[in-house]
Amino acid sequence: MKIKVFVDTNIIIDFLTQREPFNTSAALLFEYIKRNEITAYTSANNIANIHYILSNASKQSNVRQKIA
Repeated sequence: MKIKVFVDTNIIIDFLTQREPFNTSAALLFEYIKRNEITAYTSANNIANIHYILSNASKQSNVRQKIA
């Protein structure tokens, strides 16, 4: 049975921004997801929060590209 995880806003931000000290762990999690070894879920609210947080730090087009 495949592991199912809920991916929190902070984990996604750590991954997208390579935020220390958790970026390595976040990248490893997303590698497992990419290899289909883990099934991951998040909420629509998390995506909206990530967009808002990253928009304050980056250009709008860059944020949308990262999230996609």
